[in-house]
Amino acid sequence: MSAKQNKVKSLVLTLLDDGWSDKNLIYKKLQDECGISQAEARLACKEAKIDLMLKLKALQSGIIAL
Repeated sequence: MSAKQNKVKSLVLTLLDDGWSDKNLIYKKLQDECGISQAEARLACKEAKIDLMLKLKALQSGIIAL
């Protein structure tokens, strides 16, 4: 994963932590902050969602602890 992809994914997770819940606002913020297209912003959100789902599954199975 490139540095730019890491930055975008990190920003997605930060926005979610900050309570952002409107997809379109998140996409717009990513476009403005990272200079990416809406399609790239959507892909970044999907990648972050997959990472979060994997972490949740790991937590539920007891593999990792809070």
